[in-house]
Amino acid sequence: MRWAILLIGLVALGGMSVVMMFVPYPNARARATDGVEHSIARDGRNIAYFVQGGGPVVVLLPSAGREASDFNELADQLNYKGYRTISIEPPGIGNSDLPDEDMTLFDLADDVRAVLDAELASQDKAVILGHAFGNRVARATAAKHGERIDGVILLAAGGKQPIPPRADAALKGSFNPLRTSVKRLASIRYAFFAGANRVPEHWQRGWHIATARLQGRAVELTNTDDWWLAGDERILVVQGEADTIAPPEDAGQALVNDAKGRAEIVIVEKAGHALLPEQPDAVETAVLEFLAKLQHQQGPE
Repeated sequence: MRWAILLIGLVALGGMSVVMMFVPYPNARARATDGVEHSIARDGRNIAYFVQGGGPVVVLLPSAGREASDFNELADQLNYKGYRTISIEPPGIGNSDLPDEDMTLFDLADDVRAVLDAELASQDKAVILGHAFGNRVARATAAKHGERIDGVILLAAGGKQPIPPRADAALKGSFNPLRTSVKRLASIRYAFFAGANRVPEHWQRGWHIATARLQGRAVELTNTDDWWLAGDERILVVQGEADTIAPPEDAGQALVNDAKGRAEIVIVEKAGHALLPEQPDAVETAVLEFLAKLQHQQGPE
């Protein structure tokens, strides 16, 4: 019996070795985040964020279980055009601590507010940009802390309609460490990338399961109607035409209809839910044009 148990253990260990050899572990860090890292403490937790550039502030909030480094290219371009970026690392990634208890979207919004209070003068405001899951936190922040927000930009916005079943399965498969690299890549491609768009190496890593679970629970604990309209801020929605997780007609367009004149939408061709690595130039153009509109409306200081 002892030999049988040992044999089973060796077989299991061998199987795990094969998995580790051929499957890039999804929780591995995707890449370094551009900018200078800062941190603050709130409720006994560390919140890490990365600051770069100078000028009007744009806060960047990444997708579910994803890292702030997903914004590296966009942040660099915003800095070049005269904006200061603050990329906030979600709880459970890098030096941002996971909480001991569940959080709501408004708790996550309070984290954003704490960073703004640490980095901005008391009278200053920021534009907040959220990608995928980050769009929920962006809207919750605008709804609760509108006095600190100048406008809202949502990339791959969703949140009201259930994710279509096949896309939902692919999303979950993207995080699964027990799947082969081929199957995980297929899941990532279907859930996030349109057509033959290349999946960069850093999108094959950086899938943080504990963070995604916390974020999923935050959605469950928060009434959608309380954050859906992003307070009374101006909104830009940038949506991929081939987004399988948040199809434009069910997600971004629905928000534009509900916001009654406060929101506009840009549909990006040949793009899915990832957007940023797929069509960076189109995303950058849409974001910069919206930021310019906001500045024009504010007029000279």
